Amino acid sequence: MRLLLLLCLFVLLSGCDTTAQPSEPIHYSEVAVRPVPIEGFEAFSASVEYPELARRAGIGGTVIIHFTANEDGSVVSTYDSDVRRGPVCVSDPGGNTCQNSLIPLRAALLTPAYVRGEKVSVNECFAFEYEIMEGPAGRQTNIRVSHCP
Repeated sequence: MRLLLLLCLFVLLSGCDTTAQPSEPIHYSEVAVRPVPIEGFEAFSASVEYPELARRAGIGGTVIIHFTANEDGSVVSTYDSDVRRGPVCVSDPGGNTCQNSLIPLRAALLTPAYVRGEKVSVNECFAFEYEIMEGPAGRQTNIRVSHCP
């Protein structure tokens, strides 16, 4: 009898997959709390360097990057459902601004996104705004990173 119970228990358990399956990332518009750089947007923005090519050419504008952030805050891929690849620039004013924005984003650690109190993977979008200002001291540059609207 004991052997029969153990055999039944084994058959029942062997057919069950008890490992948690990762769910598909959800769109950032569906999360209660969106991911942000651990150090905050202001400090993260300060870590991004204005590309020399863009500065010399007077290029400014906004780089839009789509990516997926895992539950642990790592930046893992784009949210193109057909292709899994790194973060992707969908808007780029030129002058190496896209490449320059991707470098710190790939290395960034973000706070997790939450839905109903649970950490989730999220399809996110950041805007890197490159600005050039002419003044008495010459050409000044500024970079501001934020969530896409």
